[in-house]
Amino acid sequence: EVKRGGDDNVVVGRDSLQKEFTSTHCIAVSAINAMDRLISENKPWSLVVSFNSPHPPMVSTGEYFDKYWDLRNDFFVPPSIDTTHMKNSAYKQAKNPKIQDVDSVKEWMVSYYALVEEVD
Repeated sequence: EVKRGGDDNVVVGRDSLQKEFTSTHCIAVSAINAMDRLISENKPWSLVVSFNSPHPPMVSTGEYFDKYWDLRNDFFVPPSIDTTHMKNSAYKQAKNPKIQDVDSVKEWMVSYYALVEEVD
């Protein structure tokens, strides 16, 4: 299930792809292959690998999403998500009405944590 988080640029949810078919996996395999090739040349080298995750779209594979979905009720959401503490933040309730909804924040945390683990 994939949901829009209020802002059309923020998509969060669970994907049905196996982890071997994600962009994270493809980038990692390409980087490993490049390292193997560069090492075999026996010359100095440098390699920069940039992963898109954990950035929008916040959609992770079921394996990682499900792990954190079951833990979401234990996530800590600080009381600072109220308007008083966030008035100087780029995250505005007018832009995204769910930004201060604790359950919505926990759903976003599920996707974020899942994507961080996917990269690791």
